[in-house]
Amino acid sequence: NAPAESVVRAWEWLAWCLGAFVPSAELQPYLAVYLFSNAHRPDKPAVRQWAAFCLRRLERAVMISMLKG
Repeated sequence: NAPAESVVRAWEWLAWCLGAFVPSAELQPYLAVYLFSNAHRPDKPAVRQWAAFCLRRLERAVMISMLKG
C-alpha cells in the first residue's frame, strides 16, 4: 500500500532536516519515539523505511553534537 506523494515528500524533508540540524534536547526524545514507532509499522513499508532512515540520522546527529560538546 503505497503512501501518497505528499507523505513521501514529508519524510524526505524530515530526513533532510535531520541531516542539516540537530533537534533540541527537549524535542529529541519525542522525535525518537515517533520515528521508532513508525520504523516498526508492518502496514506501511515505505513509511517504515523512511522512519528507520530518519532514526539513524537522528542518532548520528545527536552523537556528533555530543562529540562537539
